[in-house]
This record gives sequence, structure tokens and C-alpha cells, in this order.
Amino acid sequence: HKCELLHQQGRFPEFIDESLILAKFYLRHVYHRQSVSKFRTIARGRSRTLMVEAGLMDAGTTRKAIEESETGKMELEQEDRISCDEWYQLLFQLCKALVKAKQFNTLQHVACASAASIKLLDQASDFQKRRFDVHLLCATAAYLNANAELAADHMRPILFKYRHNYAMWNSFGQLSRDLLELRHQKFTVRLLLKSPSALPLLIVNGNYCMQNGRYKFALGLYQRALLRLPRSAFLCLSIGVCFLHLATHRGSLHPCRHTIEAFAFFFRYLKLRGESQETYYNIGRAFHHLGMLSMAVNFYEKVFPLEAGLEKWELGGHNSKSPVFNKGNPKLTIDPCDLRRDAAFNLATIYRASGRIDLARNLLYQYCVV
Repeated sequence: HKCELLHQQGRFPEFIDESLILAKFYLRHVYHRQSVSKFRTIARGRSRTLMVEAGLMDAGTTRKAIEESETGKMELEQEDRISCDEWYQLLFQLCKALVKAKQFNTLQHVACASAASIKLLDQASDFQKRRFDVHLLCATAAYLNANAELAADHMRPILFKYRHNYAMWNSFGQLSRDLLELRHQKFTVRLLLKSPSALPLLIVNGNYCMQNGRYKFALGLYQRALLRLPRSAFLCLSIGVCFLHLATHRGSLHPCRHTIEAFAFFFRYLKLRGESQETYYNIGRAFHHLGMLSMAVNFYEKVFPLEAGLEKWELGGHNSKSPVFNKGNPKLTIDPCDLRRDAAFNLATIYRASGRIDLARNLLYQYCVV
């Protein structure tokens, strides 16, 4: 058909226009509804009932009801010229073209209308796979359109099935961080009760507990995860931070013991992570937080001779030789992973508090002036 020819020829603006005309016809029962984005659940039998209750479609818009009218028969004959599989493939081609054209609002509307389509999902043999794909498509479209609430709601059914997927939990964590809603934290707690052995759930719930100031609960979850990943530098850092907060808490009964335990995990983190700007800065910041300024100065100064970069073993192949972190890249003015500016600012505050204004000024001019 015409849309396929336009896509093969690379005429994407015309392809988008023609595909949207086809989408308006194929999804005509839900496409023009303003509340189509409110539909966030895809299920076989329940989906039609939920759409009727939400006002996304009329109660009589089933295929049997449409076939009873003359105009409905003509519409179905034209609609059946494009099979469900062909429309499914065209949908993803249209979404990719909309992303390239940066039409994110239209992308979200098309994705949500496809999620509410009866034929696209209910009449498909591989319903579970398409349900996952459409949920992920709606979540991606909502995230690109700066609608974090809708994106998080479409991520939740995916997490029910893929509870051990770190990438999915990382995406959901970024969305819930932007929303700051308690219901997403309750969702992760309920899921942890159903799957207590899921390692990503232990880490995510530990992060939520630390964010809410419940350091003892976070400590328990992190230690359970550390038994599964004994060489995880991130877990050692998180446990050290928990002990550090407990040591500086007003009602702490054993602050000295908690301080020793915190730095035991910090130095284990240093051993596992290796010498880098990140490790020296984090340990220096911990000493600075406790008021041990001489030790903080020592670790802050170790940050400056080191180059910024991400270790290959930590992020799957992205290291300091990558184009993003190459100092010879003319398009890159400031490396976002360079911690020398942060270390210089903290060190300057220490020097300023001790009366060494000249040293503080030199550090700020050298590292913090753009």
C-alpha cells in the first residue's frame, strides 16, 4: 500500500501524513477521544469494559454490532484489506518516524489509541507479546512527551512479568523519582512480598527506604542483596552511607561503632571500585560530613590528578576512550562525569573556613570558573 512505498522511498513527512490518515480510520472508535490517554490497562476480557466505563468507546462498538449496519459492513471490508499483522508493523514504523520528527504529542496519542484498539490486541494470536510491546511503546511515548505519570503506569504491568530485569527497574526508578508519589513505592513493596528473592526489588526498595530516611530498613535490604552480590561496589557504598546516617543521627546509641562500620564498607568499596575520582570524592565527602577535615582534604586532593572517565567493567564497554568522554572532542566543553569541580568547591569551603582565602580562591579559579 501507499504507506509502505513511502517508507521504502524514505519520504518520511509524507509517510507520517498518510499513516496518520490510516490510523484515524483503523482506530476511528477511539482515536478522536480526548480521554484516550487515561486508559492505562490492557487485558483481554476486561479491556472493553474498562474502555466503556472510561468513555473511550460506546458500548455497541463491538465487531458484531458494527456488522449489523450497512455502513459498518463497508467500513469492515475496507479495514480488512490491511491485516492485523500489517497494521502492527506499520504502527511501529509510524512511531519511529514520529520520534525522528520529534512529534511526541502525536506519538503518545497514537500509542495510547493502539493500546485501546480491540482488533490490534484482542484478535491477535500472540496477545501476551503484543501486550508487552504496546505497553512499552506507550511508556516510551509518554516519557518522551514528558508525561512521567502515564509512563510509570504503563511500566508497572511490564515489571510484573520482568521482575529481574535491571533495565526496566532503572527506567521505572527514574520515572518514580520525577513523580515523587507514594503509590509507586507501595507497588514495589507489594511486589517484593510476592518475590522476596528478586535482587532488583531488594535494591530498589532499599533506595526508597534510604530516600525516606528509614536507614535501618534500607540497611537490611542492602545486606540481603550483598549476600547475593558480595563483590558489588554499589552495595558497599550504599551500606556505608546507611551506617554514616545512623552514626550522625541524634538518637543513635552507638555512633562510634556505626562510624567504624561505615568506613569499613567505604574502604571495601574503594578496593572493589578501584582508584578513581568517584571513589576518592565519595570517601572524602564522608569524612567532610563527619567534620574530619584533615582526612577529607587528603582524599579531595587525590581527585585532581585523575582523569574523568567510566570504567569498562562497570558500564558495559563505555570507558574514557569513548567519544563522549574524549578530551579531544571539539563539541564537548565540560565532562559531566568530572568530579574535580565538586572536589575543588568542597575543598575551597574548608580552606575558607580555616582562613586560607588565597588557597580557596586559587582552587575556584582553576577548576570552577567556566
